[in-house]
Amino acid sequence: MTMEKRILFATNTSRHAWRHRSTLALAALNAGHKVCFLCPSGEEVASMKAVGIEHIPLSIQRKGINPFRELITLFSVYKSIKRFKPDIYHGFTIKLLIYGGISCRLQKVPKYFLNVTGIGSLFLDSNSYNFTKKIVSHLYKWVFTPSQARAIFQNSEDKKFFINQKWIKKEKCIVISGTGIDTRKIVPSYSTRNEKVNILYAGRIIKDKGISELISACENIQKNQDCLRLHICGELDSENPSNYSQHEWETISKKEFIRLHGFQSQMKKHFEKADIVCLPSYREGLPLFLIEAGAYGKVAVASDVPGCNTIITNNENGLLVEVKNIVALQEALELLIQNPDIRFKMGKKARLNVENNYDSHLLINKYLQLYLN
Repeated sequence: MTMEKRILFATNTSRHAWRHRSTLALAALNAGHKVCFLCPSGEEVASMKAVGIEHIPLSIQRKGINPFRELITLFSVYKSIKRFKPDIYHGFTIKLLIYGGISCRLQKVPKYFLNVTGIGSLFLDSNSYNFTKKIVSHLYKWVFTPSQARAIFQNSEDKKFFINQKWIKKEKCIVISGTGIDTRKIVPSYSTRNEKVNILYAGRIIKDKGISELISACENIQKNQDCLRLHICGELDSENPSNYSQHEWETISKKEFIRLHGFQSQMKKHFEKADIVCLPSYREGLPLFLIEAGAYGKVAVASDVPGCNTIITNNENGLLVEVKNIVALQEALELLIQNPDIRFKMGKKARLNVENNYDSHLLINKYLQLYLN
């Protein structure tokens, strides 16, 4: 019989907690563990409580760097961990890695996992935030020092980055490809459309996702022929360093071929209508968008960067292009627009890739074994 563990999951929004971590939390709950989310309050909290997951509210600014405000957040995380007394702490996003790691080390939490879902905007720009980078670097090294600390990475490139920075030793690193998706609940809908092709992007509306390059590539294609519609699901992220201003985004998004859908909690209809999905991001951890798209049998065009090239194999289940290269992105999209047979074949391989490598039942078991071992 498995001994009950007290597991505390920490994220910076209730939406992130429920959309990205609920599968894992429910699996832990069903395995007989006591489960709690530490995250800001939101409409998703009612869903958590309805299934028996506890919630501790947290006030946190995702991108703020005001020292006084951050000390308050750190103290709040510390108090929350002391209150719940977890056997296992599992933190996501940079602040809850660091503040959770500090609190776990000081309170000698038996086991804590810090989930690295990408290196973040702070380290994408090599020319800025030098003082903040130094502080974060020292804190990373400090929180990963204890024997009970482990880092979980979603791709091997981020793992190499952390090791090369000397923040963590190799033996403390684990690579698990996210929590995956339940492919049994998704019926693929392969693309064979010959007329106006639907291109889909879903995610945060920030420049680091390559949205400007995507719009420019589509605009260049449209100059020759009215052959596509670009569907964008997501909302502006004003706290991100690479955010669009409201004015910038309103100007960009007025183009006739663009269809804006805002944030969508249910993406099924958008995936089913899509012919091509596109993620020309500058870097990713492991984009759920591409995994979900593969489950629906959709071919992808993505940047050849960590995270994207973990999921996409060039000329197999999609096309990889040089990051920030509008011409290469345009050519890849044109190839798929003009060849529905290629979209269909790659879409079939995309589905098979998700079934074999990103099915939630396979990945969730890896996390549960980590909690027990």
